[in-house]
Amino acid sequence: MTGSRWILAVLGLWVAFSAFLGFGSEAYMWSNLLAGLLVLVMGVPLVTQVRWEGWAEVVLGLWLVVAAFVPGLREGTGLALNNVFVGLVIGLTALVVPRARVARHA
Repeated sequence: MTGSRWILAVLGLWVAFSAFLGFGSEAYMWSNLLAGLLVLVMGVPLVTQVRWEGWAEVVLGLWLVVAAFVPGLREGTGLALNNVFVGLVIGLTALVVPRARVARHA
């Protein structure tokens, strides 16, 4: 379980960093910065995990996928593909965290 949380933390760092690459609009920058920082903070294994965190990360991953197709946020194919790929990986990885936690306590 800790490995998947570190993966989420690294992906959150990447999403936050990608906001400053200078290829997107200001709306894109804020969307990726906020989503990335939230995923980063929730993904760090040193922070106590609460039950809803995994589901919040799934929602943030889905937001990154959806944001790639929002006209005001879509700036180019590369940025859209980055958000779709990273959003899917965040969402799928975050699904492992709540299920592993529930299975461990059952």
